[in-house]
Amino acid sequence: MWHIPPVLGCDERRIAGHAAGHRLTTVDPDGSSCREERDVRIYRVITSLDGRRFAAVAEVAGGEVGTQTVFAYHERDGMIWADYAGGAIRRGFLVGTRDGDRLDFRYTQLNTDGQTSTGHCVSTLSRLPDGRLRLDETWQWESRPGSGTSAVVEQRREDEM
Repeated sequence: MWHIPPVLGCDERRIAGHAAGHRLTTVDPDGSSCREERDVRIYRVITSLDGRRFAAVAEVAGGEVGTQTVFAYHERDGMIWADYAGGAIRRGFLVGTRDGDRLDFRYTQLNTDGQTSTGHCVSTLSRLPDGRLRLDETWQWESRPGSGTSAVVEQRREDEM
């Protein structure tokens, strides 16, 4: 049996094992074994968003986020939050929850013209073939008319320079 070590600072349970039909051990974040089960399906869980940076893949029609906007995400105990800025956004904040690969959050932002706006967004998290994370978003303004879809992709370290 192999072991997947817990992610430092992550409160989620981690799963270790072989494949369906084999013994499975769930492991607490501190590394202590919780229990063993048999005939359990193993599925892939995307790791924490904490400390990851994302940028929009394109300008967003009807929105203010663009390719210059960078989001710095944090995550703890099912709660997510981020601050963001760049392009037409002077400063923005979002806060919400994560359940598996689904994020549900509210955002508020100040644009470069000095206007504030608020809205709601539901995002689906996925992993790209190159290993980076992607968020596909469905959003709606709450402070003005408008809604749309967008996508942000995790930045690599060299993308940030």
